[in-house]
Amino acid sequence: MRTRADLGLAASTLMVVLASCKATAGQIGASPGASPGSTGAVSPVTISASPTQVAQRSDAMTFTAHSPDAGDSSIRYRWVASKGYLATNIGPAVSWTPLEFDHDIEPGPGLIRVVVSNSAGQTAEATMGVFVNTDGSALAQ
Repeated sequence: MRTRADLGLAASTLMVVLASCKATAGQIGASPGASPGSTGAVSPVTISASPTQVAQRSDAMTFTAHSPDAGDSSIRYRWVASKGYLATNIGPAVSWTPLEFDHDIEPGPGLIRVVVSNSAGQTAEATMGVFVNTDGSALAQ
C-alpha cells in the first residue's frame, strides 16, 4: 500500500520530469527553420480548461488540447494527471475531477499534461497546472 509520503514523492518527481519535458515541447525532430507541414513535425500544442474552477470534489473540468494539426487523422493524444482523476487518457479533450480514483482528495498543486504525436513518432506537449483545495474544490492555472 502506498503512503501519502510515497504519493507526494511520486507527484514531486512527476512535476520535475514534466518541467524538464516542457523545455522540449514543440517541434521535436523538425529540421531547424523548417515549417511543421514540410517536415511532418507536430505543431505546438496548448491546453485550455472549461470551467477553470470547480466547487466540489466530484465536479468535472474538461481539458482540451489545441493544435493546428487537430484535423490530421494520424494525430494521437495521451493525457496524464498528477492529481485527481481523468475519465480517459486519450483524445483531444478529457474530463478531470479533483476526486482521486480511490475517492480521496490529495490537496495541493498538480499538473495536467498532454503529449500529442503523429504517425512519424514526432511529439509536442503542453502542461497546465491545477490546484486542489482541502475541500475538493479546484482551480486550473
